[in-house]
Amino acid sequence: MTRSMQAVVPQHATLVPPLGSKPAGQTPEGIPLHRLIQRRTRSVPDIDEKTGKQRWALHPQNNMPLIPLRKPEEYISDELFFIESDGQFNINKIPYAFPTDEQIAAEKRAKGIAELKDSLAETLYDRGMTGADLVALAAKGPAEPEAVAEDPEEDELLEALKAEADGGLPKGPSEPGAPSY
Repeated sequence: MTRSMQAVVPQHATLVPPLGSKPAGQTPEGIPLHRLIQRRTRSVPDIDEKTGKQRWALHPQNNMPLIPLRKPEEYISDELFFIESDGQFNINKIPYAFPTDEQIAAEKRAKGIAELKDSLAETLYDRGMTGADLVALAAKGPAEPEAVAEDPEEDELLEALKAEADGGLPKGPSEPGAPSY
């Protein structure tokens, strides 16, 4: 008789941050953040200072470029992360970056739209409207504003105010050869 493997129950380890890391606040969700600053090295191309080109190891027999040379470079690594257990006694560092202003605004907008949809649906339902009523209302199109009759007295008043603002001076010469102001 064969045995089938049963589902493995997750085994979570105690969340202990890496050595040398320091508490760095928490996320908006309340997850503790840690910062780890370390000196590290990385491999970078070895550039010849005279020519500005990549240096190569040459083939011993024909002096042709064979292997590009690299050199170590030290740098300071600054990591901001939170830790979580994967359920198999492993603790993982998850990189974290605080949300930007644009991300916060987009999140706030999405939340506002969701609330607006809910409140709109509740209001329409409370007023007894159905989906068909809403579709019929949308098919009518936007309501057109009422036409407003223009008042000729307002036009005369506007022209008088404009003339006062100009200082009552004529806009151009009234006769040929007359001086302009």
